Amino acid sequence: LRHKEPGSGSGGGVYWVDSQQKRYVPVKGDHVIGIVTAKSGDIFKVDVGGSEPASLSYLSFEGATKRNRPNVQAISSRL
Repeated sequence: LRHKEPGSGSGGGVYWVDSQQKRYVPVKGDHVIGIVTAKSGDIFKVDVGGSEPASLSYLSFEGATKRNRPNVQAISSRL
């Protein structure tokens, strides 16, 4: 993990991961940060940087029910 300090008048800096691979291939057990790209029925489609979006049931969230669905835009999770 690399970090660049913010310049004058800008936000909190930039973080990135150095890698020798050209493309990320998700592996079970990886910790990922994903962006919710679609909500379909009881599933979130999440872009984790792989070739296909990941799917996550909204019932996987603590305290979530069919009446009380989480409203999220980004997710931190383990595959």
